[in-house]
Amino acid sequence: RGGPTLRDLTLASGDLSNMRVAAWNDWYAGNGKTDWNAKGLLPFRVWQFFTLMVDRLKAGDVEHFVCAAGAVSHYIGDACQPLHGSYHADGYRERADAGATTWPGKGVHSTYEDKMVDRFSAQLLATIGPQAQAFNAPIQPMSTGQAAALATVQLMDHVAKIIPPTELCDEYIRLGGGTSRPVVDGLWNTFGPRTGQVMGAGARYLAAVWDAAYAAAAHPAFPAVAVDEAALAAIY
Repeated sequence: RGGPTLRDLTLASGDLSNMRVAAWNDWYAGNGKTDWNAKGLLPFRVWQFFTLMVDRLKAGDVEHFVCAAGAVSHYIGDACQPLHGSYHADGYRERADAGATTWPGKGVHSTYEDKMVDRFSAQLLATIGPQAQAFNAPIQPMSTGQAAALATVQLMDHVAKIIPPTELCDEYIRLGGGTSRPVVDGLWNTFGPRTGQVMGAGARYLAAVWDAAYAAAAHPAFPAVAVDEAALAAIY
């Protein structure tokens, strides 16, 4: 409605003051978002998992720490994909008439993140490691779940500058939309290297979250044995 985006609002103060549930709810209410499914909360899930990792490791519960560390990778992985941090998550839905079931760019989310990534997974895997090593943007220190949540918003902001969501939507529309091979190949030709770059950034942020949670738990020793896979499955 003409004001700052939620991401801009959260990052504007340079501190944790807007990385709060109340601040986000106020923004949603002020922008007419009242349905629960219209309110993104990904950074708060990172907050929850960070706190869980610290608490469980302090208690010597390595199995729950490892399970939570694996689960939080889902959310950091989403955060490093530019469409997840944008209201253009699946095209220009705001351009649709009330009750419409289609709009410009609808389908870009799954075509880009599923079809393209699956088709070019080998090429991506070859680039993510080098991109993670080349990553040199500052990651704020974090010792609490709230700080980890803010770092997640910073990751969203970082990747949106590498692949602007509107550029991705516009190219998908230009290619004709849908999931055909020419469309998927066209997205890869335009965004392939940058997709490896944002995934590399996500890998670095995920490592930072893991390291910070371990440090916040005061470096307890891990047992010199592998965590049992069946135990992790039962926790999950």
